Amino acid sequence: MTCYRGIATVQKPYQYVGHEENTYAKPFEAQRVRFCLAFPDSYEIGMANVGMQIIYHVVNETEGLSCDRTYAPLTDMGEMLRQSGQRLLGRESGRALSEFDCVGFTLQYELCYTNVLYMLDLGGIPRRARDRGEGDPLVMAGGPCAFNPEPVAAFFDFFIIGEGEEVTVEVLQALADAKDAGLDRAETLVKLGAVSGVYVPAFYEPVFRADDGRFVELAPAGPHAPRWVERRIIKDLDTVRYPTRPVTPAITPIHERVSVEIQRGCTRSCRFCQAGYIYRPRRERNPNKILEIIGKSVAATGIQDIGLLSLSSADYSHLHPVMTQVMKRYKDQHLSVSLPSTRLEALDESYLDVLKEERRSGFTIAPEAGSQRLRNVINKNFTEDEVVETARMLFRNGWQSVKMYFMIGQPTETDEDVVAIAELANTVIRRTSDIAGRKSVTVSVSNFVPKPHTPFQWHEQITHAEILRKQKLVRDAIQYKDRISFRSHSADNSFAEGLVARGDRRCADLIERAYQHGAVFDCWQDKFDAQIWKRAVDELKAETGHDFVAEGLRARDLEERLPWHRVYCGIHPKFFKNEYVKAVYGIATEDCSFSACHECGLCTEKSGIAPVVYKTKTEVFPIPAPEKAEVPADWATYRFQYQKVDAGVFVTVLDLQMMLARAFRRAAVTVRYDNGIRPRPQLSMGPALPLGVSSSSELFDIELATTLTPEQLCARVNAFLPGHLALRTGAKLDARDPSLAKMIRAVTYQVRRESLHARGLDDAGIDARLAAIAAADRVLVTRTRATRDGEDRVSVVNLKDNLEAVHADGERIAFTLYAPGGQAVSPFVMVDALLQRNSGLRDQAPVAVHKSGFIKSL
Repeated sequence: MTCYRGIATVQKPYQYVGHEENTYAKPFEAQRVRFCLAFPDSYEIGMANVGMQIIYHVVNETEGLSCDRTYAPLTDMGEMLRQSGQRLLGRESGRALSEFDCVGFTLQYELCYTNVLYMLDLGGIPRRARDRGEGDPLVMAGGPCAFNPEPVAAFFDFFIIGEGEEVTVEVLQALADAKDAGLDRAETLVKLGAVSGVYVPAFYEPVFRADDGRFVELAPAGPHAPRWVERRIIKDLDTVRYPTRPVTPAITPIHERVSVEIQRGCTRSCRFCQAGYIYRPRRERNPNKILEIIGKSVAATGIQDIGLLSLSSADYSHLHPVMTQVMKRYKDQHLSVSLPSTRLEALDESYLDVLKEERRSGFTIAPEAGSQRLRNVINKNFTEDEVVETARMLFRNGWQSVKMYFMIGQPTETDEDVVAIAELANTVIRRTSDIAGRKSVTVSVSNFVPKPHTPFQWHEQITHAEILRKQKLVRDAIQYKDRISFRSHSADNSFAEGLVARGDRRCADLIERAYQHGAVFDCWQDKFDAQIWKRAVDELKAETGHDFVAEGLRARDLEERLPWHRVYCGIHPKFFKNEYVKAVYGIATEDCSFSACHECGLCTEKSGIAPVVYKTKTEVFPIPAPEKAEVPADWATYRFQYQKVDAGVFVTVLDLQMMLARAFRRAAVTVRYDNGIRPRPQLSMGPALPLGVSSSSELFDIELATTLTPEQLCARVNAFLPGHLALRTGAKLDARDPSLAKMIRAVTYQVRRESLHARGLDDAGIDARLAAIAAADRVLVTRTRATRDGEDRVSVVNLKDNLEAVHADGERIAFTLYAPGGQAVSPFVMVDALLQRNSGLRDQAPVAVHKSGFIKSL
């Protein structure tokens, strides 16, 4: 568990303290290698990343190895760590990143590169590999962006290329052997570089042309440099472990779901899609293995949403029987199934029949281009009629909104192709007008950024100004503006992404300079500052003469060597060149899962790699019910009193509701749900407790169908709650019992004198302030609270309008605040009246307040 001082002053502090279910707590010093997985984005986003979950469990299940986790702290937390001299810690061990043997980053998106530097700084690790000494951790990276390691090569000691389940363990075991042998840092890198799939930047030296500075090649810098590093691949997904007890998030993540990878790889051959090439071939997981993972994961987490993940989930051969079994097993538990990535051409009514039982919100399809000509270029092999018929099918089956993904700036694109995006959306609205019900279409337009290891890796990227012009073309051509909404990806973000996506080692200077000027969380629209990147580009051009804009966005010649030429994704370069030529002529390439092999060079007898597809119908078995499932009973409302102490004081009301609902589901207690589009448990919380206030008398009501006694319910549910949020007592209500809002007239609190002493107020001062408050008719306290848009809202509260009683003894000050409708003014108003300070300012030291109870209405 992490332990930071002063987190009461930052946003969502509970995300930094740990306390998740299904984590590992291995003794730090007892492990041969201590490894920390680092996700260069916020906790809320990182907890939705399935790759982190897989590697975390695979490493921790290996004897002698431990795997911790860390995430990029939000900027207020980062500033607090810097000012207080604290370091970024691993969540399970509470150790600084600098204390680990190895720290591994997953690189999912180029605009997270500055966050890598941010986390290294906060963790006490030198940013550049050349500056690290024998006592520093080795820093590695993996993920899709590692397939062009050169832009960030200066920051990492080594990279893992490809799929990490097997190679990560091999690397850490090699590191353990190097430690046992007493090898120094350079010798250890030689040992690690011998592991298949490991790329060590120090083994190569970039060569540039003398006349114009163009990249020429990566020349071997010693005898240990292989000709190329070939990506690692899991040939059969059923041969590797998949977590069935995934770590559950402490706060609500961006996607609260159990993510089950049903297949890996895609052979649809969309020519812009890097993932479709670096993760091929298509490998399906056994359908019964999928159902086993779902059954165990739902029981272990209590999470209601199952995400069936792959690059094209609807292509999975046994999707319908798997979904049918899931919905049949969890029909009464309101569990929903989502397909986060669904290709239009793979949809049919049978899938929608299952999905619509639980969700009739928006559905996403991805035409990617508006015109048939351009869809042929990018290898999206379907027609306008198929797009329209898919929309009609969705609206007929109860969906009210359809989101359509498009991309601008693709190879050979004309203005007519751009306008065709809006025309296709207009056509969808016109040709679905006969279908009853409310219908809307969202046109979401992203900007094409050429990526390594794709047929379009040689193509130019359009300029910032051209992106804005084309976005306007789409917006102006939309006719049904009341039913079609337009969303576009930032031209600024795409500009910065393009500077580094195909870059060479010189990009490290650009990334570091942008970071030094304040670039952090660049992948967040509200945090990204284009002026920082433009300033960094201009400064480096003046200092070195290198033009990052011209180099980053330019077209590449088909014969020139690219900065990532030492990384081999398994597909022969000739295949990419042929696909590029076919694209120019609009020639389609069929999916090799359903047609002849296109000889990309991947599936050969020597490699032993081949698609794994369950083309023959496999018998799918039902998911067994949990052993502790209850006998059905009548519905009744129960009221529970629970404690919220220690780290629990940082849990928000919404996150608390999530945790309670999950705990009841894990305990196999039947909870009643409402009848909304997305059913929610009938759970009513008592008056909200301010963050930072502890309590042993919090209340909530919940409707249950159970034969268990309140005492048994408390014991069963507490098995799935952290101690700082444990249920204390419970009671079954009847119709005469008042609601929580009507029951409470006032709330009592306590503040220890010593906590006020620490803020500079001695006993004499406390007594004097209490006397002054008692004698005054009005005690005005200024309150400052942050609004959702980040601005401060200032108000003035008269404490005497809310104060019912106050009493001081030798150690504590007890006071009672009126709570009309169950809602009391914040107890910090009383604290700040004593301290004579502005209530709510985020930079002031907090005072510990305890809610001791409540007074019932007469």
